[in-house]
Amino acid sequence: MVQPTNFGSNLDAIKDNFFMEKDDNPEQTKKDALVEFNNFTDKLKQKGVDVTIYQQCHEKATDSIFPNNWFSTHKNINIPGKNNV
Repeated sequence: MVQPTNFGSNLDAIKDNFFMEKDDNPEQTKKDALVEFNNFTDKLKQKGVDVTIYQQCHEKATDSIFPNNWFSTHKNINIPGKNNV
Protein backbone atom coordinates (compact mmCIF):
# COMPACT_ATOMS: atom_id res chain seq x y z
CA MET A 1 0.00 0.00 0.00
CA VAL A 2 1.19 3.53 -0.71
CA GLN A 3 1.14 5.86 2.29
CA PRO A 4 -0.72 9.10 1.42
CA THR A 5 1.93 11.56 2.64
CA ASN A 6 1.46 13.87 -0.38
CA PHE A 7 -2.16 13.02 -1.15
CA GLY A 8 -4.35 15.65 -2.77
CA SER A 9 -6.15 16.81 -5.87
CA ASN A 10 -4.50 16.14 -9.20
CA LEU A 11 -4.86 19.55 -10.82
CA ASP A 12 -4.09 18.19 -14.30
CA ALA A 13 -6.74 15.48 -14.03
CA ILE A 14 -9.37 17.91 -12.75
CA LYS A 15 -9.30 19.74 -16.07
CA ASP A 16 -11.10 16.96 -17.92
CA ASN A 17 -12.49 14.68 -15.20
CA PHE A 18 -16.07 15.58 -14.34
CA PHE A 19 -15.93 13.56 -11.09
CA MET A 20 -13.02 15.50 -9.57
CA GLU A 21 -12.99 18.89 -7.95
CA LYS A 22 -10.33 21.17 -6.49
CA ASP A 23 -9.58 20.58 -2.81
CA ASP A 24 -10.20 23.74 -0.77
CA ASN A 25 -8.32 22.47 2.28
CA PRO A 26 -5.39 20.33 1.07
CA GLU A 27 -3.57 20.21 4.42
CA GLN A 28 -6.64 18.82 6.20
CA THR A 29 -7.20 16.35 3.37
CA LYS A 30 -3.63 15.07 3.79
CA LYS A 31 -4.14 14.66 7.54
CA ASP A 32 -7.49 12.89 7.09
CA ALA A 33 -6.09 10.56 4.42
CA LEU A 34 -3.14 9.61 6.61
CA VAL A 35 -5.37 8.88 9.63
CA GLU A 36 -7.67 6.73 7.48
CA PHE A 37 -4.68 4.92 5.96
CA ASN A 38 -3.13 4.21 9.38
CA ASN A 39 -6.43 2.95 10.81
CA PHE A 40 -6.96 0.66 7.83
CA THR A 41 -3.44 -0.78 7.81
CA ASP A 42 -3.66 -1.35 11.58
CA LYS A 43 -6.89 -3.32 11.12
CA LEU A 44 -5.36 -5.40 8.34
CA LYS A 45 -2.32 -6.20 10.50
CA GLN A 46 -4.57 -7.13 13.45
CA LYS A 47 -6.22 -9.69 11.16
CA GLY A 48 -2.83 -11.17 10.27
CA VAL A 49 -2.47 -9.56 6.85
CA ASP A 50 1.15 -8.83 5.90
CA VAL A 51 1.11 -5.19 4.80
CA THR A 52 3.95 -3.63 2.81
CA ILE A 53 3.93 0.15 2.94
CA TYR A 54 5.59 2.23 0.24
CA GLN A 55 6.32 5.94 0.38
CA GLN A 56 5.14 8.35 -2.30
CA CYS A 57 8.19 9.09 -4.43
CA HIS A 58 7.37 12.57 -5.71
CA GLU A 59 5.75 15.45 -3.88
CA LYS A 60 3.83 16.52 -6.97
CA ALA A 61 2.44 13.01 -7.61
CA THR A 62 -0.54 13.61 -5.35
CA ASP A 63 -2.55 10.65 -6.68
CA SER A 64 0.32 8.15 -6.66
CA ILE A 65 -1.37 6.21 -3.88
CA PHE A 66 -3.38 4.55 -6.66
CA PRO A 67 -0.78 2.37 -8.39
CA ASN A 68 -2.05 1.24 -11.78
CA ASN A 69 0.61 -1.29 -12.74
CA TRP A 70 0.11 -4.48 -10.77
CA PHE A 71 -0.20 -8.18 -11.29
CA SER A 72 -1.18 -11.16 -9.22
CA THR A 73 0.04 -14.72 -9.55
CA HIS A 74 -1.62 -17.80 -8.15
CA LYS A 75 -0.37 -21.35 -7.92
CA ASN A 76 -1.62 -23.45 -10.86
CA ILE A 77 -3.74 -20.62 -12.27
CA ASN A 78 -3.05 -18.55 -15.37
CA ILE A 79 -2.19 -14.87 -15.04
CA PRO A 80 -5.15 -12.82 -16.33
CA GLY A 81 -4.40 -11.09 -19.62
CA LYS A 82 -1.31 -13.19 -20.33
CA ASN A 83 -1.21 -15.45 -23.37
CA ASN A 84 -0.29 -18.80 -21.93
CA VAL A 85 1.73 -21.02 -24.20
